[in-house]
Parts: sequence; C-alpha cells; structure tokens
Amino acid sequence: NKEFWKEFKGEKWKNEIVTGGAAYNLSNAAMQAQLLFLKEQLDYEYLLIWSLFSEPMQIFYGEDRSNPNYARIDEVLDFCVNNNIKVFLDLSQRRSKAIARGEREIYDQCVGVDFRSREEWENFFSGFLKHISRRYGETTVRSWVFEFTFFLNERPYYESDHYSPREVWNRGVSL
Repeated sequence: NKEFWKEFKGEKWKNEIVTGGAAYNLSNAAMQAQLLFLKEQLDYEYLLIWSLFSEPMQIFYGEDRSNPNYARIDEVLDFCVNNNIKVFLDLSQRRSKAIARGEREIYDQCVGVDFRSREEWENFFSGFLKHISRRYGETTVRSWVFEFTFFLNERPYYESDHYSPREVWNRGVSL
C-alpha cells in the first residue's frame, strides 16, 4: 500500500533484537564487525546469543568442573558491553547445523557441556551469575534477558532421572 509507506517514509523503526547465534561464533572478528555494522544500520538494542556453555567456549578443562574458565565467554560479553549492546542469553544448548542449497546437510552437532546433575548445573549457573555481576556490574546484568528455552533444546540442561523443565526454570530464576 503506497499510502502506508508514504506515511513512514524517512522514519527509522526501532529494532529491539538481532540474532547473533552461537556464542563461539561471536568471538570471531569478522562476525563482530558484521554485528557492529548491523548495530550502526539498525540500531538494535539486544543481541540474542545461545550455546554459551558449550565445548568450544572451553569452560572446563577435562573432567574438572571446580574452576570454570570464563575467558571466552568474557570475550563475547565484553564485545557486547563495550559496544552498548544488551545481551539476550538463551541458556539452551542448540544444535549447530550447516545445510548446503537448502537440502544437503554438511554437519549437524550439539557441542553443549553435559552437566551430570542438577546440583552441578545449579552450582555452575550460580557461579556464572556471580562472575558476570562482578565483571559487568549488577545494573548492567539486570538489563539483560536470560531465557531457559525448552522447545528449541533437544538436550536437558542436566542429567537426572527426575528431570523437569519446570524445575529448571524455577531454580534458574531463583538463583
């Protein structure tokens, strides 16, 4: 409709969120340059990131879960904070998939960290929240969105005979 577009001609629409993708891809300089270009062009407020706790982020060294390494996560979050981009963290572990010409699968993998119990997951997540609150300040972290996605996540957040997505959400929001 010409009248509709005539009315909005020249106005810039506010974009709230842009999908960034898997966290491990966001430490790439070319990807960061593209996101800054989009920020300049679209003036978005939030960047959607998933698979934050994945093997490529090198959070743990082997089987030792007692001292998480947040260095790669910090690189991604530093980029966002330093460029006035709020973070929308989908805490699920999504699949990484590449398809050629819309039909031929090149690869399909899930590279998420397997938490062996609810307690291990809760301890890690609580420690992560404390880390980012100290590093970026509570005011900044409170402006971020934390989402526990279930319908896009084929894997549970932790291993348990009595796993409950509702319990994950309840415990996650209480930490």
